[in-house]
Amino acid sequence: MKTRLLPLAALIALLGCSGDEPTAPSAATAPNVAGYYESDAMWFFQFQRLHDGFSGSFTCAGTLSLQQTTGQVEPGKASLTGFAFVSRPCPEMTFAVKGTALADGSVTLVTDGPRPPEGQCPSPYQVSYTGVWASGTLSVRTSSRIWCPGPGEGYHDFTYLITARKTF
Repeated sequence: MKTRLLPLAALIALLGCSGDEPTAPSAATAPNVAGYYESDAMWFFQFQRLHDGFSGSFTCAGTLSLQQTTGQVEPGKASLTGFAFVSRPCPEMTFAVKGTALADGSVTLVTDGPRPPEGQCPSPYQVSYTGVWASGTLSVRTSSRIWCPGPGEGYHDFTYLITARKTF
């Protein structure tokens, strides 16, 4: 009985495959990153003054509004545009944001950053933040060397982190 069924099973398997064209895997799409993000601790940044090692950190509230292209720029990649707002205790600022979201959840944003709530340092200009978007949370970081004017100041290294949850 087994010897009769084996050729029949092979014939069925062969017929099941004939005429089928191979199918390409479907292209992954970028996650829906568009929305409104906010947090009382959205902006966290650390700094170190280079000439004497003085360091510190600040946390500032903020919001982020992102729009996303409806069509894909290329498979698995979407363009992002929007704006960011920084508030207490940092000086209030608003600046444009642009970037990309990839199918693997990685995100790149190009934007400015907040000024520290103390001291003479300006905000960074058009730096590239990189990170991830997962389960409605955006987490990106950048670092920048900034010249801070004033007596005893000079160059500072800053690391900026944006972490916020999508609220709608």
